Amino acid sequence: MTAFDEPVIDVAALMATLREEVRRKQGVCRSRGEDGGAESWNPIHASLDMAEQRAMIGSGVPNMNRFHWLLRLPARVVARVLLYLLQIVTLHQREYNQSMVKAVRGLVRRLRAAQEGHASLAEQIEQLRQRCGDRDAQMELLQSRLAALTLRLEMFTARGGDAAADASLRDAA
Repeated sequence: MTAFDEPVIDVAALMATLREEVRRKQGVCRSRGEDGGAESWNPIHASLDMAEQRAMIGSGVPNMNRFHWLLRLPARVVARVLLYLLQIVTLHQREYNQSMVKAVRGLVRRLRAAQEGHASLAEQIEQLRQRCGDRDAQMELLQSRLAALTLRLEMFTARGGDAAADASLRDAA
C-alpha cells in the first residue's frame, strides 16, 4: 500500500485570503461611491448588484459547461428554442425585474439622502443647544448685574439721593 500525503491546510493563510477578498469587495463598493461612510450599506448594495445580475432572466442561453461537448451543442440549441418560445413570459418578467431593481436603488438613494439630512439636522440642533447654553450663561450674568444695580438704586433712594451713593451708582454702571 502506498501512503498518501495528507494535504496541509493553513487556516491562518486561508483566513487572511478571505479577509483580503472581503476588503477588496468592500473597496469596489467604496470606489463606486456607494459606501458614504456607513458600512451598513454594503450588504444592501451587494444584494442589489446580485438582483440586477439575476434580473436579466431569459436573455441568454447558459453555458452548460457540465455537459460533454457532444451534448452541449444540441442542449444549447434546445435551450435557444425554449427561450424563444418562452419570450412571452420572460420578456415581461425581465422588464418587471429591471424596474423593481431600479425602484429599489432609487429608494436606497433617497433613504441615504434622508439619513445624511438627518445627520446634518442633528448637528445643527447640537449647535443651537450650545448657543442656547451660552445665552443662558449671558442671561444669568445680566440678571445678577441687574440685581446688583437694583440693590444700589434702592440704597440710593433710601439715603435720599446723597452724592456718595450717586457716585457708587455711577461706578456700578
